[in-house]
Amino acid sequence: MAYHLIINQFIQISKLNNHIIMKSIVKIIAVILLAGVASITAKAQSTKQESAVPTTHTMQTDTLKNQFNRNKSNTVRLASRQTAAALLTYYEWYLQEKDWNRADTLLNTMLRTTNTVSMKYQLSLVAYKYTGDTKRELLFLKDTGKVTEYRSYFSTVKVSALKSNADKWVHYYNLVALDSAYHQVSPDSLEQVKMAKHYNSLAWNSILNQKLDHVGYYLDQSMKYDPKSKDPYANRPLLLLLQGKYQEAEKLYIKYKDQPFDGPDFSFKDEFLVDFKELAAVGVTNKDITRITELLNKK
Repeated sequence: MAYHLIINQFIQISKLNNHIIMKSIVKIIAVILLAGVASITAKAQSTKQESAVPTTHTMQTDTLKNQFNRNKSNTVRLASRQTAAALLTYYEWYLQEKDWNRADTLLNTMLRTTNTVSMKYQLSLVAYKYTGDTKRELLFLKDTGKVTEYRSYFSTVKVSALKSNADKWVHYYNLVALDSAYHQVSPDSLEQVKMAKHYNSLAWNSILNQKLDHVGYYLDQSMKYDPKSKDPYANRPLLLLLQGKYQEAEKLYIKYKDQPFDGPDFSFKDEFLVDFKELAAVGVTNKDITRITELLNKK
């Protein structure tokens, strides 16, 4: 609207002065301003059209979904000329649909065609998410000649970056099995210290995921491979507490609470309280934890 007002003002001036030159100037300015308006309008329409175009990721996912729905009855045709990432997506979709037989068939196809440790790692996470089975025997332990390679890969994974506590549990569950296989062939004191840490981490992540059945064994293994480590001693009373064995847990909390845990300025008590906060953050708490927290906070 502002452009049209300016044009009209110039036209009025031209009429008053009645000069041919002024009229020419007005026409030139009018052409320039109208061209500007047209350009702005065109850009706005272009932006609107672009916003309506689906993203590349969305288009790819839609395309994969269409291919899956069209060919899922035939795993051979579905897997033909597909990338490893696409096959992993198809495998997850089979599991989502609880089509276990075709999921297993596709899994075996993937192991024949894209047998990389990174792919096996992802397959294990996906399999556990939908079936509760990490398939560690098939994916990692069956090929005994690659145990060292697999362990090396696991050491490069940034566990804190994994999506869920369940994924972290899978990581350590698979890793301790690789540790054991490696230790049988190459027993090493330095590797035993690593194994102790891995078993304790598995125990802790089992607690976070409320999988308590084997935590005692994991803690025993951690103590066995590194008797000097303090970590399993911090988790032992917690396990007893979560098992409803309050009196046994309380004795250990009182025994260790004032002992140094990580240097002179961080005691077992500090570690216990940090653990309680982490547990509360994932919804793991009960009245006995509250009682012990109050006990530890007494001066």
